[in-house]
Amino acid sequence: LDSLQTQLQNVQHQLDAIVYPVLTLPPEITSEIFVHCLPDRRKWDVVNPKEAPLLLMHVCSAWRNITISTPALW
Repeated sequence: LDSLQTQLQNVQHQLDAIVYPVLTLPPEITSEIFVHCLPDRRKWDVVNPKEAPLLLMHVCSAWRNITISTPALW
């Protein structure tokens, strides 16, 4: 059963790389792209969930982890 679960995870990662090639970028590159997605004028008194960085956190768990670990976004 463990072997089948491992195989399933491997196949899922391969499919993700085909369907979502952006997920194959190194986290350092992705975080730089995220920094460039920030609005020109940030109003820290109002947090807009439809703008970066909050919007980026809701795409997938990988992007959430990258967003949280990128100090330049906060």
